[in-house]
Amino acid sequence: MVQLIFREYLRLRSMKRLIKLLDERGLRTRRGKRWSRAGVSWILKNDTYVGRVHFGEIRAKGRHDSLVPPILFNKVQKLIRLNNKRNRSGEDDEGEDEVLVAAAVEAEDDALDLDALDLDPDGSEERQLVHR
Repeated sequence: MVQLIFREYLRLRSMKRLIKLLDERGLRTRRGKRWSRAGVSWILKNDTYVGRVHFGEIRAKGRHDSLVPPILFNKVQKLIRLNNKRNRSGEDDEGEDEVLVAAAVEAEDDALDLDALDLDPDGSEERQLVHR
């Protein structure tokens, strides 16, 4: 599910559209609830999924495998920042400048080849994070 959320957010470029997709597919949280913007945002910003751990202000590489490749995580963070900046300027999450946001994300470096990341297309393969 985590991999699907990252991949689809990058493809759809909108949390609102991602939540709609999750609802349309009948995908729910672990507790069987519908996805919220806060829940999706928490997953997308959580760097535990790229193999990091936190203790207060200390951040370090964890002993667990990452669920999300760092390049995908970094692209998502960049898109979140761009969307937040755009939304603070009073534009809707699905504003007309969606193409400009997409171009800005892809212009800084090469486009991310999602097929090359070997992600499960339906998000059904999940792994548990192990903290030691």
